[in-house]
Amino acid sequence: MRRAIALKSEPAPYYPPRARWYGKLRYPWFAVRREMQLEVIEQRAGMSVINIVLGFVLPGLSYAACGRRITAGAVGVSWGIATVAFMVAADHSFANIARMAAMSLHATSVLYLLGRLMPQAGVGERFMLGLATIFTLSQFVYVGRA
Repeated sequence: MRRAIALKSEPAPYYPPRARWYGKLRYPWFAVRREMQLEVIEQRAGMSVINIVLGFVLPGLSYAACGRRITAGAVGVSWGIATVAFMVAADHSFANIARMAAMSLHATSVLYLLGRLMPQAGVGERFMLGLATIFTLSQFVYVGRA
């Protein structure tokens, strides 16, 4: 005795959907992520690409993205106070101290982020990376003499 098998009109759950011809035009960000291998960076750092980019720009955000909220708040508030003090005391010697405090807080935040991105780096590489970060911030972000 044969049983009649009813054919289902819907596809089986294990059959993946196919990409449409307009997929690359509609979602260009996915092609960029695939070409630049941004998933590997996200997995290594444990945070999204947007948080990584903002971690380089905003001091303290790299700590917040890694779950250290108190440290992030302390660095962010200290950097804000140092930046405002630098702008207010532009012609005084205190402005140099405020600028160096803001720059060192920014460099500390960037170095924490770079440490998350490159955990295999040795002591010498981290030292040279720290010098390069301080030099880059002093020449391109915190430019000028107080």
